Parts: sequence; structure tokens; C-alpha cells
Amino acid sequence: MSATGKISYCVQFLNNETASIPACQLQKICHKLVEDFELDRFKQSTVNNDRRRSKRLTKRSDSSSDETSSSESDDSDDDQQLSSFTTTRSGRIQTMPKSYQQEFHTKLNTKKDRKEKYRSVPFYSDDFIKRHSIHCFRCYKTGYPNGSRNDTFEVSCGPTRQRTRLLLCQTCSLSCHNNCLPALNDHCFDTQTSHYTCVKCKNKTFDCVGCQKNIDKTNDKVFFRCKSCFRPYHPHCINNDLYEEGDCHDCATFKDRQPQSILAQRKDSENREELLIKWKDESFRHVNWVSASWIQALYTTLYTYYKKKRDDEDSEPKKGRYFPIEWTMIERILNVEWKDKNKQQVKRVFAVFKDTDYGDAIWDEPPAEDEPELFAAYKLALERYIRATKVKPPQKMKQLIADIRRLANAEKYESHELKAQPRYIEGGVLMQHQLEALK
Repeated sequence: MSATGKISYCVQFLNNETASIPACQLQKICHKLVEDFELDRFKQSTVNNDRRRSKRLTKRSDSSSDETSSSESDDSDDDQQLSSFTTTRSGRIQTMPKSYQQEFHTKLNTKKDRKEKYRSVPFYSDDFIKRHSIHCFRCYKTGYPNGSRNDTFEVSCGPTRQRTRLLLCQTCSLSCHNNCLPALNDHCFDTQTSHYTCVKCKNKTFDCVGCQKNIDKTNDKVFFRCKSCFRPYHPHCINNDLYEEGDCHDCATFKDRQPQSILAQRKDSENREELLIKWKDESFRHVNWVSASWIQALYTTLYTYYKKKRDDEDSEPKKGRYFPIEWTMIERILNVEWKDKNKQQVKRVFAVFKDTDYGDAIWDEPPAEDEPELFAAYKLALERYIRATKVKPPQKMKQLIADIRRLANAEKYESHELKAQPRYIEGGVLMQHQLEALK
């Protein structure tokens, strides 16, 4: 501030020259610069004032705190965190509330950004690429194993990095983008060859789902691992066409369906456990036997809950079925979706099945004619639905109302009035109010 009371700023230019510029002129030229400067000054002055005040309030007395017992000191630790102590001139201890003002100021991030680390990952051969999925197992998007132009040799990992390559696991068929990996992933790369190994293969042993034999990771052949359920297979235990998409047979078959409940269990011809699955938003007509290892891998909670209720023994069907056949028979149709405009061919129906609640109503396709018991129940429910939707209003209503009024006034009510108890009522005598109610 000058002697006349005018404010000026000392400004340093890009060429390191300095000059004093009046505030009014600088406000017009660089308003944002002045605003940021004043805001920084205000924050710095506030922090300095808080520090001076905290120093004055944190003078603690050296009185009888050391003579207290250990139990009392433990109880007083919480109180000391909420208050501070100071001593007056007369020697009296004064308790002052702790100031939390400093904790609410924005603290500048003084941490330096981590230096970007590059790794020289060797290019993959065409045969090696064919043994891997083209989809990243983390984001399920495709990528380029050797870069978009087959020229990317060095890669940097981390969510903030640029997506450059699809890294292929050295032992299994899983693939992952470089920016889908965490920044701290030194354990995933070999220190000598810089080959990438996924976290599913690191320090783990596992058996093949197909033959139940142990998989040798030291073998040169890349074994198949599903990108959805992560179950491993020997190369000769699975179809080679599944490598590209990365999904096993179970995931490819049931990927659009979600299990709702497990109804039963059994062993197949190769002594592998299977579970009978009721699917969500599907009726009991569409249940399937599914591999227990697939349910355990993707729906662990459902599998664990079922195992707690049931033993390891196979479920015994009653009359050849694991659930009542009535649950597959349509009892009532609430809505119909037609294939044609003439409403002659049914596409699907919103139906309530027998022995189930209306809250369990579900859309389902009509049963085929080769299922006579189910088809007969469906035809009966469909006929009831069509009759209910085709309500014909009565005709000649005015004439009908006139006829009813004429017949009502043709005879007087007194001629039909009951004056005594009718003969067909026996076993007692009606009281007067009961006789009037009967009239």
C-alpha cells in the first residue's frame, strides 16, 4: 500500500522481470490472478493465527498427572484429547476446550505423483494369441495383444494409464488390459522375461473340471480358464472354439439365466455332482441339471446355503419327480401376448400355476401338444381367459327395465306377505323380529 492509500501488486512476468502495477489496473487485466492471490493470503493468515492460538492453549501443567493410577490415566486419555490445560499466574489450573478449527482447513496434497513405470513385454505370436480370449476378464471389452498397430512393446499399468495392450497370461487363457491392472502389480510380471501371469495362476494349484486331474502349470501348453467363473480345463478337455470368447460351456449356455433356488442334487455317470436349478423369472417347466462346481464358483452363497440344509447324499425323487407336477400346470391366465393381430396364435402367457400364489405369476410359453396333461390344463385356462375378456353387454336395456317395473307393480306386496311361520321351517318358533326379517 502506498502513502496515498492506493494498493499495488508486485508482479513477476514470464521473463523474470518484476513491476509494480496498481490494483485497479491489474483487476481489469487479470482478475482471476488477483482473486487467487488474495484467497491464498487469506488462507495463510488464518492458518498462522490458528497455530499461534493453539500454542497458547497447549501449555499443560506438570501437576499430579503422574501420581494417578493406571486405570484413572486410561479414563482421562479421552478427556485430554477433548480439552487442553493451562496455568494462571496464581497457579490455578484452567481447562480450555480444544480447538478443532485447524482440522477443517483444506490441506494441500503434498504427495508427488508416482513415477510412471514401463515394462518391456515381449510381443505374442499368432499361435499364442489363439490360445487366449480376446476379451479382458475385468472389463469384458476386447483389445489388441500387441497394440493397435502391432508396435507397442513397452506398457505401463494402472487405472490412470492409457490403454495400449491386452496382456496375455503365460499359463492360462485369461487376458487383461494394461490399465485394468493395479499400479502395484510387480508380482504379476516375471523379473527376467517380463511375462505376465494373472492373479488366478499365481501360487495356486487346481484340478481340471473335465477330468478332475491336476493341471501342470510348468507345461508349455496354455490351459483354458473361463473368464466368467475362472474354472480351469486341460486343452484336450474342452472345445478349442471356446478359447476366443473365453467362456466355458456352462457359462455360454446359462449366461443369460440366473439361479433362484436349488431343488435337488445327484451324481452323473462320471461321479460328478450336479444340481437341479430353478431359474429366476422362469417356471418349473424349465429347470435344468447344472454342474455343482459352476454354481459354487459363481453363486457361492446359494451353494453354501443349500449344503447347510442338505446332506451330501443324492436327493431321492418322489414318484419319479423332485417336485410336484402341479407346479408345471397352468391354473389361471392373467394376460396373453399374441403372435398375430387376429389373436389366433399365442406367443406367451402370464400365468399362475397350480398350488402357487398369485405373487408367483410368471410369463411362460404355452406347453406343446405332446405334453397332454400340461396342454389340457393350458387350453382350459386359455378358454376361461378368452371368455372373461369377451363380455357382451345386455341389449334392449330400456325394454328390460320397463318389463321389470311392470311385473313389480302387477301384484301388491301384501298378497305375498308372510303372516305366519312357513311350514318348511321346523324345530322351533320364529320370534316377531325374525319373521319380519324373513319377509
